[in-house]
Amino acid sequence: RIIKSNKLSKMEKIYLSDSGPKVSPAIYGFYRWNKAEVNEKKMEDIVQLCLELGINTFDHADTYGGYACEELFGDIIKKRSVKRSPEQLIFDPETNEDKLIEAALEGGAEDVISNDDGSIEVITAPYEFITVKEALEKAGFKAELAEVTMKPSNEALLTGDDAVKMQKLLDALESLDDVQNVYTTAILDE
Repeated sequence: RIIKSNKLSKMEKIYLSDSGPKVSPAIYGFYRWNKAEVNEKKMEDIVQLCLELGINTFDHADTYGGYACEELFGDIIKKRSVKRSPEQLIFDPETNEDKLIEAALEGGAEDVISNDDGSIEVITAPYEFITVKEALEKAGFKAELAEVTMKPSNEALLTGDDAVKMQKLLDALESLDDVQNVYTTAILDE
């Protein structure tokens, strides 16, 4: 049974050996899986939940799950069916970019992006969000925006009637009471 939480977890990382890498102190083990339990959807859900909780270390062997767990885990990671939603911190265009980059990377950020409008975006993994945010605040940086976001790996430019239709669809979805956020791969040409 998988129980999901909306709370961000802060899990400190430890060094696996004297020379690294840093890993979560908690490990998810597939050793109790039997052959009947091994299916791609279940494994994807568990790996995704582990990543959201900050668990980035997995124990699997060729014999677990009737000799199926290790191969399936490798396939899931190879095809990247498990996706991490990036967390983003947006900083004012007047922010000192060099100092922000240094503080962000030291704090554990995955990437720092300079946007066309001059704002600076710091991207973190979900389990590093609080750590990075606190490190940046300690270094004197306060984000204008700090949120979970869904970023497409590919974008599609829509023009003309297609752009108008997509905008109408987005507006309709956003007007629904039950909808909190709408994400799209579409870039609308205005």
